[in-house]
Amino acid sequence: MASVAQPPAPLGGDPFGGAFDAAFPGETKEEDMPHGLIEEFKAQAGHRIDVLGDMAASLNIKFNDRAARKPIGNLLNERVEEGAAIRSIGWHAIRVHEYEEVPDGEREHVGMRNYKDEDGARILLEKAKYLVVAPDRPPGFKGRIYVRNDGVWRVRDVMTIVLDTERYARLQTEWFGGVDAHHVMLDEVECRNGIVSYWFGS
Repeated sequence: MASVAQPPAPLGGDPFGGAFDAAFPGETKEEDMPHGLIEEFKAQAGHRIDVLGDMAASLNIKFNDRAARKPIGNLLNERVEEGAAIRSIGWHAIRVHEYEEVPDGEREHVGMRNYKDEDGARILLEKAKYLVVAPDRPPGFKGRIYVRNDGVWRVRDVMTIVLDTERYARLQTEWFGGVDAHHVMLDEVECRNGIVSYWFGS
């Protein structure tokens, strides 16, 4: 689908409850960007930060027409009718994998539990006023730039700006003729050099 400026999809449920102070499109011209943003990005060269950790997260995309989702032949994949209007984009309830240490130094998966507020409280960055969020799709989408005036980004804040980005990016995806509502399982979220990257699977 062509990249066309349009209002974002309505916000659905966000169990993370993170926050940001401002946001603007990634295609904003350099001269129109906030003072100090470019300099900060140049100074943020650093290591990769795993945002998702042991959490399991998936998008909850709802449509005005509940019959908009259609099977693709005999496959387990789903498609959405062309032109179907999104009612909201949020997160499903977040789950967290639990592990136990085993003698060989590996971790053994023992189950899953519900998300707790402390899972989202982990501090990722403490002196980064700006973050760019760059999704893996759609092609040509320039991402979005987010601001926290205190420079402190926690897991909950980054997951909230990922969700906010999807409210714009998802409208421009295409999967068998309609919006991609099939690839919603979050595989990975990382932060490196001021850029938040993430990837969805099915």
